[in-house]
Amino acid sequence: MQEKQEKFKIGDRAFKPKGYKFPCTVVSIFTTTTGDVRIVGEMDDNGMLHIFNENQLEHYGSTGNTPG
Repeated sequence: MQEKQEKFKIGDRAFKPKGYKFPCTVVSIFTTTTGDVRIVGEMDDNGMLHIFNENQLEHYGSTGNTPG
């Protein structure tokens, strides 16, 4: 069985491109009991933590992406 390539690693800079903005640093990655990957982002300006699905976040700089 081939392991899935992870989209993020701890320490990556990310942002939420749709809806409210959430520029952040990835501080944790885990798998739910049903096998879904979750990403915990720490917001850059106030340290708030938020749990996201992988598809809700993009890397800073990936294909020219930047928050805002």
